[in-house]
Amino acid sequence: MTCLCRECIKGEDAADHEARRLLARHLSKWQRRNLNTNGGFAVKGNETGRRYWISKEGDVPRPRDQRHFCLMVFDENHSEVPEADAILAKKILLECNEHLFLSTAYDTLTGRPQR
Repeated sequence: MTCLCRECIKGEDAADHEARRLLARHLSKWQRRNLNTNGGFAVKGNETGRRYWISKEGDVPRPRDQRHFCLMVFDENHSEVPEADAILAKKILLECNEHLFLSTAYDTLTGRPQR
């Protein structure tokens, strides 16, 4: 069955389309609005309560202390995943296991993960 939504009609890749739909289901109304208008949204880390900004740009700034974290998301074949899947992975990791995010992502200030 062919999807007739606006994105598919414009020729969006099926994997990208499904990733965007999955991401939309996991965002609050406020987060969806911010992602669409500002290119990103805030997420609260589950351990420190600090806020992070997840965006389409790739890095994850922590505005309070001006730190930026970079976490690349790949599939099991070491291929890049759709942008929306990478955004969702970062969101879930920060909300459920902030420590793992910080110990895996590169801190652009120090050039290494925070351990």
